[in-house]
Amino acid sequence: MMRMVNSPSKNKTIVLLFLFAIFTVILIRTAWLSDDALITFKTVINFTSGYGLVFNLGERVQAYTHTLWFFVLSFFYYFIGNIYYTTFLVSITTSMLAVYLLANRIAIHFTSTLWVFVLLLFSSAFIDFSTSGLENPMSFLLISVYFMCFVKLQNDEYRKGLTLLVFVFSLLFLNRPDIILIGLPLLIYATFKSFIVNQSIIKLLFQYALGLILLLAWEIFSIFYYGFPLPNTAYAKLGTGIQQSELYYQGLSYFLDSIQYDPITLIVIFAALALSFARKHTVQILLSLGIILYLLYILKIGGDFMSGRFFAVPFFTALIILSLIKFQNNHIFLVVLSISIVVGFSSIQINGSSILRGEIYHSEVDPNSFIRKNTGIADERKFYHLKGYGFLTAKEGHFEQKINNYEDTYVHLNSILQVCGGLGEYSMTNKLDVYILDTCALSDPLLSRLPIKNIHHWRAGHFQRAVPDGYRESIFTNENLIEKPELKLLYDDIRLITRGDLFDRQRLITIAKINLGL
Repeated sequence: MMRMVNSPSKNKTIVLLFLFAIFTVILIRTAWLSDDALITFKTVINFTSGYGLVFNLGERVQAYTHTLWFFVLSFFYYFIGNIYYTTFLVSITTSMLAVYLLANRIAIHFTSTLWVFVLLLFSSAFIDFSTSGLENPMSFLLISVYFMCFVKLQNDEYRKGLTLLVFVFSLLFLNRPDIILIGLPLLIYATFKSFIVNQSIIKLLFQYALGLILLLAWEIFSIFYYGFPLPNTAYAKLGTGIQQSELYYQGLSYFLDSIQYDPITLIVIFAALALSFARKHTVQILLSLGIILYLLYILKIGGDFMSGRFFAVPFFTALIILSLIKFQNNHIFLVVLSISIVVGFSSIQINGSSILRGEIYHSEVDPNSFIRKNTGIADERKFYHLKGYGFLTAKEGHFEQKINNYEDTYVHLNSILQVCGGLGEYSMTNKLDVYILDTCALSDPLLSRLPIKNIHHWRAGHFQRAVPDGYRESIFTNENLIEKPELKLLYDDIRLITRGDLFDRQRLITIAKINLGL
């Protein structure tokens, strides 16, 4: 049985406060916003302005992946009134809370706390995506809470608490669906043990029903409102038609990119996996299995174009594993800590760790140096710092939100802007009467159901589709003018689902048919 320890002395408390101060300064200094975050911002503003949960007005498409993060940002934005500063505040606060739980509630010994603190400060993946405007901070926090719920359930000998574990698991799904792979082994194990202890399938089903009630409610709403159970981004990125072997190759490139430019992140992940199986500690092994599942998923989908983004959450989970290790004596601790610091500073020499990167980006004059030509993987924080989306490096007035476009209660479509890449920035800098046609299909309900334009030349996260003849005219006139018969029929269904009256009987029938593959 395992219990979390939290009894720091006064001196230890001072050290922890000092480390948190360093972490806070680093987060503020490196804070930035990605283009994918700006895509979410557009929907947040539309939603809080009364236009619905939509990206382009009049078309119900879920262009954001992170449902929970979206609603958290929407809630605070409603009161704060500036989406940029809202996101910086929420991201930094959430990341700090996650690290607090790791250091002060999960780590079993003060030496473990010091060790994981040093490791997280040197990880570019973790520091970069503790801000960025994406859902990673909430994922860090939920993974921490999820683990703590499991420990409580274990300490209660699986007699109660499964409902809470399932509930947090559902929040993980709502924050980002694929993250549940990390928590899945813990849930399966807890479910099995709870059934053995309580000997009641009825009680088990009741606990699951209560725990999943929020997730089920959202899925029912999503199918009714958007017409589909998953975000549109999932269909755009997972239904490309690319051969699996090519995706595996790109996924491997994503791992190699991390090793080359941010070595400490994967070193820590694989070290945690090795230590888990060597120590034969059940909880650590379960967490490791979750990390392995997620790493295999990253490999299968071809990774991402943002260097390190998908490794940030497994890295944080690996830190939870390492925080459960109690050093036998101070000599061993000092050796391990020294090695970690050496590896960390080696990472700085290789790539300029996130501890040192911030204003330094402005000394680089080539904005194209952020992308690796052979793989298409990019240092996104570098690029968006250069474009003025760094919290401390942006020009005065860059984050002033222009809300004058939201005064009219109804906006007539004036023009169509066709893009693939930079979707968020274009959407935040154009007026409401401009329809953003995204040929990468993140916000497009028809193109996301089509194979990509060229299956042999593509970039991860930017799966460009060919625009069917008559599609632009169809959008502009709100009629179906597509020339190809099969696509015309498909678009009839898509238009009815995304633009038709919500309670139209034929629309509900069409939603059922298209989701059942009929």
